[in-house]
Amino acid sequence: MTDSGKALPQAAPHRVQRAWPWLLLGSWLVMAAGQLWSLQLEAVQKGELCSAASSQPLWSGGVQR
Repeated sequence: MTDSGKALPQAAPHRVQRAWPWLLLGSWLVMAAGQLWSLQLEAVQKGELCSAASSQPLWSGGVQR
């Protein structure tokens, strides 16, 4: 037990230094998902998106009548 107590404090800053880009990416993805959810919610509240009252099909499947 000569060096076990000294190696732990030096390893912790290295972990944080390697992890910060992933934390930044994760937080950015969470914010982007929140913004997309907010836009979808706003569109539904305005009546622009509603699957129950669709006046035009989103995709006709290539069949024209």
